[in-house]
Amino acid sequence: MSCLLESAGGTALSIAANYVEKGVKAIVKQCCYMCCFKQLQKELNEGKSALTAVQQDLEHKLEQEKKNTKVANKTVEKWSKDTKQAMDDVDVLQTAMKQDPRCLNNSCPNWFWRYSRGKEADGLITTLKNLKDEHGKLPQELTHEPNLPNIGFVQSDVFMPSKASESALAQIMTALVTDGVNIIGLHGMPGAGKTTLAKQVQKEATKKELFDEYLIVIVSEKPDMSRIQNQLAELLQLVFDETSSMQQKASRLMLRLQDDKTKLLVLDDVWGELNLSEIGIPPVHELKNCKILLTTRRKPACEAMGCQNRILLDILKKDEAWCLFKSAANLNDDSLADEAKKVAKACGGLPLAIMSVGKALRGKTEKGTWRVAYKKLREGEIEDI
Repeated sequence: MSCLLESAGGTALSIAANYVEKGVKAIVKQCCYMCCFKQLQKELNEGKSALTAVQQDLEHKLEQEKKNTKVANKTVEKWSKDTKQAMDDVDVLQTAMKQDPRCLNNSCPNWFWRYSRGKEADGLITTLKNLKDEHGKLPQELTHEPNLPNIGFVQSDVFMPSKASESALAQIMTALVTDGVNIIGLHGMPGAGKTTLAKQVQKEATKKELFDEYLIVIVSEKPDMSRIQNQLAELLQLVFDETSSMQQKASRLMLRLQDDKTKLLVLDDVWGELNLSEIGIPPVHELKNCKILLTTRRKPACEAMGCQNRILLDILKKDEAWCLFKSAANLNDDSLADEAKKVAKACGGLPLAIMSVGKALRGKTEKGTWRVAYKKLREGEIEDI
């Protein structure tokens, strides 16, 4: 029994001593806020210097990674943000601590003020130490490649006025009403908007009632004559017998194209010389009520096809390209202007590229994302953006 009492008494004394020890430590710490003010200033400066060194080292590494179009990982971003906030708080406190106001005609320190500032300093010293420890636990891979949507050049039916497109449109409309001009060639770089302009020609011609019928067929690099014949027949509401040969189809198409109705035939995406008679399109010298507008990325194709008017659809001017890109990307963030201008320039003044890339980057706020887009455009890897 006596043993139990001795044990219980010992436990009680141990617990009491523990509480007393904690209480003494707490009192000492509270006093330190006032009495060890200079020491706290010193520790705060040392903690800031130590953390600044690792912060600058990290920022240097991130800057190098950003040049390679990498984006900081979320944990690294959070650490950088928390560290910057802590450093700002330290700067504010250090400025305040230099004042060290006194009371009673400067005969003694302002203990209440020192207590408040000392307590803040102690808290920040702990924060700086924790941030330095967290830095050592950051992942080795500080950054990653940003994810970007695939970009494909999608044809647009919306005519985008520019000096180049308006000039080309005016030249085509003049050629369409000029006697003796039966075949017109529109050439320009891929993505310059030739197909869109051809559709705009149709709209303008329709308003002016220049033709009775409008036909547009896609030729492509390797023309499929049978497919082109079938496309034309469908547009002309011409029905072929299932047993009709290509030659028979061509004969019927030629008769239909030489009837009394006036027609505008657009041959889109021509790559080289095309045998019109094989399709069923009358030779140029026999085109009476039909005019042909062909679009091509290759100027020699205009020559091979005997185009009487060869019209260039030039790329956009620098200011036009930038205005179109800003609109497509819905760009209102001035902080992205430098990166955005590089991307817009890399689109080469081509409306389709500008519209496609701009829309794909709409809403993207990370500079790394824009740098990757610029890099891919420079490398010609548009589909990988």
